[in-house]
Amino acid sequence: MSSACNQSRLNTAARLGLDWRTSIQRGLAPVSIGLLLAGCFTLAKGAIFGLETAAIAVGVLLILLQTKINPALLILGAAVVGALSFD
Repeated sequence: MSSACNQSRLNTAARLGLDWRTSIQRGLAPVSIGLLLAGCFTLAKGAIFGLETAAIAVGVLLILLQTKINPALLILGAAVVGALSFD
């Protein structure tokens, strides 16, 4: 990028009252969210392979969205339900 373009971006951040660290954090937030979602989709493709596993995943998602239960406990519970249902 040209120096004028970088200077323009810095001026925009300064006008908004942001320092350079805040500007970088605000710019990287969508990137980190995208990487998190990509990881979730990758794990889901390997873990959801049938109707039972899809139902477990939807159930865990709904519980996760409605309550403040630790996600690790939900994953453990889903593993137990999955182990019992495939026996």
